[in-house]
Amino acid sequence: MSRSKHIYSKCSTFFSKDSHWPKTLNLGWGLKPSATKVKAYADKHNLPFWRVEDGFIGYLNHPTASSNLLSLAVDTSGIYYDATCESDLERYIKAGIPTQGEQPVNFSNDDYLSPRNQLNQFERAQALKTSLLEHQITKYNLCGQVKSAPKLAQNAVLVIDQTFGDLSVKHSYASEQSFTDMLTAAIEENPNQSIYIKTHPDVLLGKKSGFLKPDAINHSNVQFIFDACNPLELIQQVEKVYTVCSQMGFEALLAGKSVVTFGLPFYAGWGLTDDRAKVPNDVLTRRNVKRAIEDLIYAAFIQYPRYVHPDTKLRCDAEDIIGYIVLQKKRNNPQYNRLYCCDFSLWKRAFLPYFLKGVGKNIEFIQSKNVNKISANLKPDDAIVLWGAKPLPNKLSELKPNILRLEDGFIRSVGLGADLRRPSSLVIDSRGIYFDPRQPSDLEHILATKTFTKPELEQASQLIEHLIQAKVSKYNVADSSDELEAVTSAAGTKILVVGQVEDDASIQTGCIDIKTNLTLLKQTRADNPDAYIIYKPHPDVLSGNRKGNIPPDFINQYADIQVCGAGIIETLELVDELHTMTSLAGFEALLRGKKVVCYGLPFYSGWGLTQDKHQLQRRKRRLSLTELCYACLVEYPHYVNYETGLFTQPEFIVNQMSGKQEKFIARSHLTTLLGRKWRKMKFLYDAFVTIR
Repeated sequence: MSRSKHIYSKCSTFFSKDSHWPKTLNLGWGLKPSATKVKAYADKHNLPFWRVEDGFIGYLNHPTASSNLLSLAVDTSGIYYDATCESDLERYIKAGIPTQGEQPVNFSNDDYLSPRNQLNQFERAQALKTSLLEHQITKYNLCGQVKSAPKLAQNAVLVIDQTFGDLSVKHSYASEQSFTDMLTAAIEENPNQSIYIKTHPDVLLGKKSGFLKPDAINHSNVQFIFDACNPLELIQQVEKVYTVCSQMGFEALLAGKSVVTFGLPFYAGWGLTDDRAKVPNDVLTRRNVKRAIEDLIYAAFIQYPRYVHPDTKLRCDAEDIIGYIVLQKKRNNPQYNRLYCCDFSLWKRAFLPYFLKGVGKNIEFIQSKNVNKISANLKPDDAIVLWGAKPLPNKLSELKPNILRLEDGFIRSVGLGADLRRPSSLVIDSRGIYFDPRQPSDLEHILATKTFTKPELEQASQLIEHLIQAKVSKYNVADSSDELEAVTSAAGTKILVVGQVEDDASIQTGCIDIKTNLTLLKQTRADNPDAYIIYKPHPDVLSGNRKGNIPPDFINQYADIQVCGAGIIETLELVDELHTMTSLAGFEALLRGKKVVCYGLPFYSGWGLTQDKHQLQRRKRRLSLTELCYACLVEYPHYVNYETGLFTQPEFIVNQMSGKQEKFIARSHLTTLLGRKWRKMKFLYDAFVTIR
């Protein structure tokens, strides 16, 4: 595809195999010298040559910070920052936004079909602008690293510096003198305003120097901004922006600011900017039409670049990339300085930093025996991290520290947690923990107070459908089994009774009168004497890992059948009701439209969706299934893609797990024990061979 292996390795995911493209395609990176060589080779051999560059939503962080490239500008005729010749972006802008039902212009014969092509594209561009501004999406997004922008003076003016030697300056009919002229004009035209000069991120990193140097500028109204802050946060504080050809000028247009240009960037010349550069007439005549900001947004963010999602490595839309960045910003928002993780096993220490890095700036694993040292160093912006309902050491209780409790999420892994399968999701709770109804939790707070938006409910509805189709549950443990043949042919009301681990914290904290599997089975039979009852023991109990076994004689007395090897989802699909103390299987049954009877107080009870034997007075709100689903599966848990080391959405985890159920067979105790030990060693090894 390319004469440059480096460019090919960086860009290959942005090019799907397409018979419409040239069989031999030469790529060059922008206007770099290497691109000149590739173009010369292509011209000599009469081969097609395209230029590529970072898109306008380029990176999660800065390109020097091991960040994935999110978008690639692909140009068959020039490159967007070279105003000396026509580019595809310029042609897209001239063509304007297609009307409803009209096919958009496509210069590179790209066969990617967006599901959003059927929308009103003008409204799509408007929505995209709103989203970009609301979430402050820019080229380098610095997720989890960016500082807050400094507070600027009222009616301030922003002047944008660029890196010395930037190729876009020369090719936009500008020069070093243009920056001097720009600053002079800003000072003269705004004599009573504060003038702020924004330094380029590459200058802040010490990689390059700028055109405007602090030691050469001595004016009382002028000051430099050296902070590595989001440019949109600065732009939104001013009314006027001066630039030569920086992308920040385009972002200022998005924000509705007055923009003065001293070069000819791609967004100049369309009637939206105050253009001061001396440009040949033949160049100006190429941009001889007036365009709205929506036309530029559609061309620059939707038509011109190609986007590849970091999780799936597949082509996607600008909206998908924005959603991904927003997720990283949301989850990478440290509220605490130091997290003291108390009494965590070596196994958990391997994966916890993936989840906790967005909560605390520093993570330290400690033992409760060292509480004296902790109590001496504990600060108000620190927090103690505990697993589940584990009690806080007494000496720390006196200090009333911030406490975070962790637990597995509701879509966890392929395989059992007791066998050391790394979780794909965890919940991090600052109020309590979801399975302990003795006090409120963050999940209960969300369920009781959140106003759910239409897009959120649409996402929840689609997620429910996806879970059902993919047959995904919490652990995804199953084995081929003929046990369910008897259930299929059984008559009458079919009730599934799910066993649990009896010493599990959810039983200890969430059950009032019925706290054992046998008592639950007895009560279900007493309440439903004529029903066909299926008893399914918990996989951890069946494997011998945990407590909760029911002797066979009692199972035969109170149940019609016990199923061991069949998966929970396959079993759920065949029954009419599910009866449980606090099992997550009750939540999974709700998602599949089954009647659920709760004998304890699980997190999903009390919201009007279950038949409850006990009531919790705090839970008075009535919720829809989609509201419950969004809170429990999207808002509350944190999901991690271990391949990228970054946060992800539940839909990606479901796709990963789909069709990948772990084989689980109840063999002899010795065979099960040896197999479990082998799996634990393997998974423990996997924990330390992860991409950081």
